[in-house]
Amino acid sequence: MDVEGFRGIPHRMTLNFWNSPDVKPASCLLLGENGTGKSTFVDAIEFCLTGRYSRLPGESKQSSLRGLRNFAMPDGVTSVEVEFADGAKFRRSIELRDGELSVIPEAPHPSFRGSGLTLHREQIISFLRSAPRARRGIFAEFMRSAAATSETPIEYLNAIDDAEDFRKKKVRERDEVARELATASQSSFGNMRARLHDVQSFNSWFASRGHSRKQAERRSGRLTPGRKRIYALASSVRRAIEEVRRSTEQVVQAKKAAASAPLFSLLAQVGQDLTDGFRKISPAADSFESVSLELASESSEISLSVTLGNGTKVHAEGYFSEANLDLLALLLFLSLMKFAGEHGQPKIMALDDVLQSRCFDQSKGRPIPSFRVP
Repeated sequence: MDVEGFRGIPHRMTLNFWNSPDVKPASCLLLGENGTGKSTFVDAIEFCLTGRYSRLPGESKQSSLRGLRNFAMPDGVTSVEVEFADGAKFRRSIELRDGELSVIPEAPHPSFRGSGLTLHREQIISFLRSAPRARRGIFAEFMRSAAATSETPIEYLNAIDDAEDFRKKKVRERDEVARELATASQSSFGNMRARLHDVQSFNSWFASRGHSRKQAERRSGRLTPGRKRIYALASSVRRAIEEVRRSTEQVVQAKKAAASAPLFSLLAQVGQDLTDGFRKISPAADSFESVSLELASESSEISLSVTLGNGTKVHAEGYFSEANLDLLALLLFLSLMKFAGEHGQPKIMALDDVLQSRCFDQSKGRPIPSFRVP
């Protein structure tokens, strides 16, 4: 990897991941004191391959891009180029164009669209300290590419078809009674149909034709049979509009459930891998049977649960020590990245400061990287 003018690296620096042309290492460990630039190389990999810069969100895109440029040489070149094992190269730079900073190219590398590539210490902490509803967003990028490879179960697709058929039926019923009303009131069905999307719009149209509920109430004792029929049909139209609205909500819910279905499958597979890894590494392995990730079907909440030896299921946050929770969160992210690697994502991941804390202290001395990387 060649880095130039990026954050704390003013001049061109090359980081070789291979020490020998005869050896192809599975991993590379960067060691150094705080502030010597280890995280800068991780940020450079993420920026080059994905176009993102998650650790420097900034108030705007321009402020973020200014933060990525080297302050000692603000007018110099800012670029990162990586060379893959097959000899292919990919370069991304920040250039000043028409008075604004631009990323060239803007699109991610084709193999890293929506993929989780880098894992920072703060992501592990944020996941555990966040409410269940906020967790999905924290590692959404790690799930997105992995879940995209999973097929939606047929029963969810059938549920969508059933909901859409039911909605079409309700639309037909609404239109039928609306046609009757148009005939009875000598109105244009075409003009009325444009106002059938909600009751309020229909009421406005109905009142514009000289009818209203208040008028009906005032005249209720002296309405002609024809006018009574008009008001009765209008009430039927209102009920039909509400039934269409409810059937539309059912379609939306069916589609949401189908969209989440691959995640249920993904989380189940990741949960098994997470259980295996945590039981092999954690000193608390003898106190539980399994760890599972659970996604509530009616919300975006993701909970981390532990099944104890007696079958009792409890929240991980209330059972494990903070050190074990750190280790569990680390293995969770690594399991997601491993799953993505097994389903098409290039087997490249960069870990930033994730082994420098209690996670490593709780690992029984077993090297986590060698356990995770095949």
